[in-house]
Parts: sequence; C-alpha cells; structure tokens
Amino acid sequence: DRADGNSYSGVKERWAKSPSVGFRYNFNKEKFLEDKKWLDFGDIRFSYGINLRPTTDIYASLGWYDVAGNYNGVTRISPHLGLMPNPYLKPEKVEQFNYGLDMSIFNGRIGLTLDAYTKTVYNMLYTRPLSTSTGFSSTYTNDASLYNYGYEVSVTFRPFKTTSKVNWTINLNTAINRDVLLSLPGGATQMLSDDETVMNRVGYGALSNYLYVTQGVYRTDDDVPVDPITGYRYRSGDVGYYRAGDVKFQDIDGNYVTDASDKQVSGTPVARITGGFSSYLVYKNFSLNFNGTILFKRDLINNALSERMDNLRSPYDDGTLVNLSDLNYWSQPGNVAKYPNPYDYRSQADSYRALQTLFQEDGSYIKINAITLGFTANRTWSSKYHMNALRVYTTVTNPFLFTGYSGPNPEAVTELGRDRLDTYPISRTLSFGLNVEF
Repeated sequence: DRADGNSYSGVKERWAKSPSVGFRYNFNKEKFLEDKKWLDFGDIRFSYGINLRPTTDIYASLGWYDVAGNYNGVTRISPHLGLMPNPYLKPEKVEQFNYGLDMSIFNGRIGLTLDAYTKTVYNMLYTRPLSTSTGFSSTYTNDASLYNYGYEVSVTFRPFKTTSKVNWTINLNTAINRDVLLSLPGGATQMLSDDETVMNRVGYGALSNYLYVTQGVYRTDDDVPVDPITGYRYRSGDVGYYRAGDVKFQDIDGNYVTDASDKQVSGTPVARITGGFSSYLVYKNFSLNFNGTILFKRDLINNALSERMDNLRSPYDDGTLVNLSDLNYWSQPGNVAKYPNPYDYRSQADSYRALQTLFQEDGSYIKINAITLGFTANRTWSSKYHMNALRVYTTVTNPFLFTGYSGPNPEAVTELGRDRLDTYPISRTLSFGLNVEF
C-alpha cells in the first residue's frame, strides 16, 4: 500500500492510496497430481489493485491568470474566466479484481488461459457548464462512475507431436465484456449526447443508440393515421404530412407528430464479443501462417446507405448517385417495401434520416487480416553462396471479410458505430519479400 501525490489533482485532494495484492496457487504440485503425466502445469491466480489515472492538467485544479492590459500605468492581471479551477478535483480511480486459470497438458500440445475481471472506475471526469453569474463558463468535476466486467479465453493447440515433420500452432482467443453506468453528474439517471444520438443511462450500458423506431413504409395514403381530434394526418414535426411511400415511424407519445419525444434506446455501438485467431504451419522448407479478427453483436448505423438514398431526393446537389435496383424500395401504391420512396422530391417527411432503426444493422464480422506463404532454403545450399539464411515469401493483407452488414465495411466505422461515404475503403495488398542473412 502506498500514497501517491499528483500536481494535477486539487490542493484539497493531493494524495491518494493505490494498494495492490496478488495470489497464485500452483495446483499441479499437489501430491495427488504429481504422477499425472498429461498435466504440464496448472495454476489459479487472483489479484486486486487500485490504479490512479490523472485525467486533466494543472490548470484544471489551480487555474491561471491573464494579462489584461494596463490601468493608470500599472499592468492588470486577472483570473482566466473560461474554466473555473476546482481545488477538490481527484484523479480517476480504477479498482479491479482479476481471477485466472492457466493450464498446459500433453507436453504443451494444449494450452488454456481463462480470465475473469470486474473493474469499477470512480471519479470519472466531466465538464460541467456554469451559470454566467459565476464569471466562468465551465469547470471539471468527478461526477460519474462506471462498472465493467468480462471473461476472456485463450486456447493454444498443437495437433502434432514435437517429433513430427509438421509443426502447426493454432491460437484462438475471445473476450466477452460488459459495462454498467453507475452514476452521472448531478445525480442524473440519464443523459443525452450533445447531438442527441447517444443515451447514457444509469443501470445500463454506458452507450446506447437513441433512435426513431421504424415500423415499415406506408403503402397508401389511407394507411397514414389520422388524429381524431384535429382531423389531420400524422406528420413529421412542423414540416409536412406523411403519405404513401414515406417511412412509418412509431408514435411513442401518441400526439400524431414525429418529434424528439419519439426516440427510443435501441442497440449499442459497443461490441459484446471480440477476439482473434492465428495459425502457423511449417512443413519442411515451407511455412504458411495467417491471422484474423472476430467481432460479434455490435449495432452500427449505416449512414452510407442513408446518404446513398437521400442523395436521390436532391439530384442537382453535390452527392453520389448510384443504382438502387438491389434494394426493396416503395415505387407505387400498394407496395410492401422495406425502404421508402427515394424519388419523391416533394416529400417533407425526412424518411432517410440516418438516426432510425431502419439503418441500424448488426455489424458482426470475421476477418482474415493477413496470409503469408514462405519458403526457406536449406542451410547447406545457402552456405555455398556464403549466406547464413535465405527466405522468400509473399503476403496478402485484408484478403477476406465475412459479414452480413450491407454497408461498405463494418470495421471502418467511427467509435460510435457510424458508417460514412466519405472514407477510403480498406485496401487489399499483395507483397513479395526476400530475406537474406550473411
């Protein structure tokens, strides 16, 4: 146990303790397992610790002064009135428990590592706006906390014995991670992002998409609900009324108007399952290895498709116009379609707004990152030409991507899971190499 001091913390919270402890039990050394030849080693481990992470700078806790001109020949100095210093500012505190199992059996042919963890982050930094009567615009506070937990598995498999001419090592690893928001600034139970597209809710995952709920497309004008009090059809804000070919949004509050009150929490941009795999195979002088990535259950917003279809409503504006023949869109009264009419230039329903469940898709994928094929010359041959080693190889990167996502690439999205049309695609490359050692 020790106490750490940090100049970035407030003068009232300068010191903080960060204890840690670890434990490991090598169960393979127990007497009842000593004669088990199939067990190479095995252990169970546990650790606990607190880690402190400075998240600001010295100005956040102490503030600074500005030179503000002269008065009567004397230079004026005044406090900087942008960020109000907080003398009680604390570093982020991360408290973590780790549990693990390590095992190797059959002379290293199978290796297993299991990990579980819980992690709580306290004193998360938040920028809180201030009233203009204070003379400052904002200040930093420690008003949020987050709980994380997860499980990780790593398996190494060597199918052939060490005496075999074939050397093959396969590794698989995966992780299941979850987070729960424990608190928000000011005791709030939920908070929207500045652009009102992501919801933070206490007791739930830290990031949730906040979207309009799509329920199909209006087949005819008669399908549009009518307000029995006013006699007007369901409308999109104060802009225009829905009609055949427009998207059908769920009217959550029942006021026959699509507005911000109709948004709902739907999906999360945080992947639930991640992992990877690799294979290294050697036979005589040849080698073949590849590695890849897996990602499952991540909700993406296909902004690329939204823009692609919305551009057709304004064909004379800047934008790319593409063929839509592969999509099931509304084209005439009575159609049962997935997508609204992209050619209705007079529609004011904003049917192709990206932030709706129509464009939310599962971004799961399995990707082969690279494949390398190599050949190493015999040492007796290479030594004739005064070389210690000679190897030639070829590598292809990004050769395969397996996904059900309809956008450009589920890997090339923003941290919040938003796709775009203005990014370059991930390229596939083929390279050749030669390694010579003298």
